[in-house]
Amino acid sequence: MSFSNQIPHEMKVVYIQRRLSDFAECNRAIETGDFSFLEKVGHQVKGNAQSFGFDALSPIGIALETAAKERNIENIKKAVHDFGTAVANIQKTEL
Repeated sequence: MSFSNQIPHEMKVVYIQRRLSDFAECNRAIETGDFSFLEKVGHQVKGNAQSFGFDALSPIGIALETAAKERNIENIKKAVHDFGTAVANIQKTEL
């Protein structure tokens, strides 16, 4: 059961702003090889995106978490790129 329709618009805006910040931090984490940070962000996005009504982010979170666990830099870069694109699209079209 989704409660996203009960979440105030302002909270959704804050959620997406946090994800934009995560995107920037993920790019830094790629540069420094901080796989634990990348895994944490993937796990968080996987777990909470649907609660906010942003279902498209959940599979990206799964991909990021998995790639970080495997330390697969190419898949991490793809997941982070997809994450940034999806968050930007949500910001433009849904907020």
